[in-house]
Amino acid sequence: MAFSFSWMFVLLGMVVREPGAVQGLGFVIMFPLTFGTNVLVPTDTLPGWLQAWVKVNPVADAMQAARGLMVGGPVLDAVVKTLLWSVGILAVFAPLAVRAYRRKT
Repeated sequence: MAFSFSWMFVLLGMVVREPGAVQGLGFVIMFPLTFGTNVLVPTDTLPGWLQAWVKVNPVADAMQAARGLMVGGPVLDAVVKTLLWSVGILAVFAPLAVRAYRRKT
């Protein structure tokens, strides 16, 4: 998943001119993905709107997969979702980043 997300930030680096702006926009992108998860509390104890976000958050799936692989428990669903998210993000952002890079060079 990190490799897939790196392509998102390569594209961001190609489009935005200032390094500080890239860092700021990267924070804006990653903040809801990393903090809108079920890593600290079970999903069913969260408010309804946050439960909906956790269910579609790719980072939450990756955390569930990592937790299941480290401490045991069901992992198939979380691992499959993580792999599908990774492939989807890579399929969208890698070609866009390469295209932006070719335009700049």
